[in-house]
Amino acid sequence: MLSYYRHFRHTGELEGFHNHTLMYAPKRHLYKLIGYTARNKLAAIDHNSHVDRSISKDKYGNDQIRLHFNKRSKTWVPQKVRVQKQYSYIEDMIFGAFKQEVYSI
Repeated sequence: MLSYYRHFRHTGELEGFHNHTLMYAPKRHLYKLIGYTARNKLAAIDHNSHVDRSISKDKYGNDQIRLHFNKRSKTWVPQKVRVQKQYSYIEDMIFGAFKQEVYSI
């Protein structure tokens, strides 16, 4: 039993990333390989661009907190609210894709 805990690795971040990927490529839809690959790459870019967001503050400078219901323990758990996502990288991605398409013709 001790060897199990010695080698145990928490997979919460990986599961969070997989859930994030499902936002871009739900399992209910059928995609061609190129579309599925593009959607997964977009999910990875979105995740990596927002993984280190800071905690949101209220008007008094305190961390904003919301209550989240834990179904397993059936209790309300306080959770810190992160700053809203910024998509400033999208314009550069669109420009890069357009530039690549123009020069490949």
